[in-house]
Amino acid sequence: MVHSLAARAFCTLIVSRKRYLAQVEKTKNQLYKLKIIPKTLS
Repeated sequence: MVHSLAARAFCTLIVSRKRYLAQVEKTKNQLYKLKIIPKTLS
C-alpha cells in the first residue's frame, strides 16, 4: 500500500517534470521566433 502510494507520487513527479520541460522548450522556441534571444544563448 505504502509502496504503491510512493510509486504513484514518483510517477506524478516525473510526468509533471516532463510537462514543465516541454513548456520551457515551447517558450524558448517562441522566443527564438521573435528573435528576443539569440540562438547562442541556449
